[in-house]
Amino acid sequence: MRRGIAIAVLLVAAPASAQTADPLRVNGPGDAAVVGGALALTGLAALVPVHGGPWAHELLSVDERVKQNLSPPAALTSDVLLGVTVLGPLALQLRGGFDEAGSHRALVYGETIAVNLALNAITKVAVARPRPYTYNLDPAARAQVEHSPRDSQRSFYSGHASTTFAAAVAGAYLFSQSSDDPAARTAVWAGSLMLAGATSNLRVRAGKHFYSDVLTGAVVGTGLGVLVPALHYGGRQPHALLPSEWIAIGTAPLAGALLSQAIPFRERAAPVQARALPWVTGRGAGVMVAGVF
Repeated sequence: MRRGIAIAVLLVAAPASAQTADPLRVNGPGDAAVVGGALALTGLAALVPVHGGPWAHELLSVDERVKQNLSPPAALTSDVLLGVTVLGPLALQLRGGFDEAGSHRALVYGETIAVNLALNAITKVAVARPRPYTYNLDPAARAQVEHSPRDSQRSFYSGHASTTFAAAVAGAYLFSQSSDDPAARTAVWAGSLMLAGATSNLRVRAGKHFYSDVLTGAVVGTGLGVLVPALHYGGRQPHALLPSEWIAIGTAPLAGALLSQAIPFRERAAPVQARALPWVTGRGAGVMVAGVF
């Protein structure tokens, strides 16, 4: 956790140097209306009751392996990294203060996040996929289901993954188009995408999501992180991405996921699903234990 926060602080504090003319175009009232409407849809979707049940088959065969995952520390760490990943790029857009260019970038960044949240909330309600921990018989997992029965059916797709990738990509993209510092641009791409990859993997370790949930969220978030800013540039982007930026884009998410996998969380073990049954033969009697071990 300390490593992730340190990276985010570095991203906010270091690249405050050369800025280039930014041809970003926004419609203040119109874009603000999109943000408000998207947030309203997100709130309304959260109120919709979701009634799902166990799926006979998961989307990927690897999803079956995580049905017994349960780690509250991993869930908490993913929540912290989500906040860092979202707030870090916002601070980057306003590194020059609340001037016109910075305010425009912040508005487009906020619009990306808001649209992402709305799309994710609607999809969760429509799909109604049970979270992995709903299959776990551990008392702590059962308590989570009873405490938040509506949320337990909103696994697809991962909001943490889509939000962190939307924030990382949109934030780095907007920064890259407004900065003349190659090293800072590369560092922002690398640091933000590492945090997004780490957050996504921790959601699986926490038992909150399947691999297919976070992979879908990463794809959707990345798409929105590119699409929304690109629409506002309208083909007037001042910079092409550097080779070093492309390398960061290709390697940083996996690096973040691998680093998060190495964090030694104390994870709850899955309970033994077994029954003790009487066993009688012609030679004697005893107890037979049957089940899944």
